[in-house]
Amino acid sequence: MNGLHYRALTCEIMGVELEIPDPQQVRSVYESGERNDFPYWSRIWPSAMALSSQLQEQSDLISGKHVLELGAGLGLPSFISSRYASSVIVSDSAPEAIHWIGQNIRNLGLQNMETRLIDWKERPLPQADVILLSDIGYDEEDFKDIRTMIDGYIHSGSLILISVPFRRISAKFVALLDEYVL
Repeated sequence: MNGLHYRALTCEIMGVELEIPDPQQVRSVYESGERNDFPYWSRIWPSAMALSSQLQEQSDLISGKHVLELGAGLGLPSFISSRYASSVIVSDSAPEAIHWIGQNIRNLGLQNMETRLIDWKERPLPQADVILLSDIGYDEEDFKDIRTMIDGYIHSGSLILISVPFRRISAKFVALLDEYVL
């Protein structure tokens, strides 16, 4: 079973009504061994909620801007951004995530959002005024690639908004970006 065939649940999160894959069904598929890659895309993580809350509180950071979310999962920060930004590209490397995001864009009738299947480790990446990253620093093997990506966006003038959870590995990730932290 892939993400296209999970039963949909409708939930309201931060004032946005989204269809999400049934967590029980996702869990049973992965626990039964039908899939061997963990479905990070299939839930809304606390870091995405925190970033979304910050975007609501400081909408001036994205108002009228071109926004890009990389590694979006179900894309909550992008849906919040769509209220204020002129355009939003919401992306993930998992086709299942793109399916669910696209379905929600259509359900909500949003005209300023588009999906793209993007692996943030590949280049070139789309340019945007604001880059959204939530909970991407969980694998130390990716830190160098993340730093390279962030350096590129900062040198092109993009504002980067990052939300990370409180984990041991997160301290190492944040230390890697210390010179950029405001």
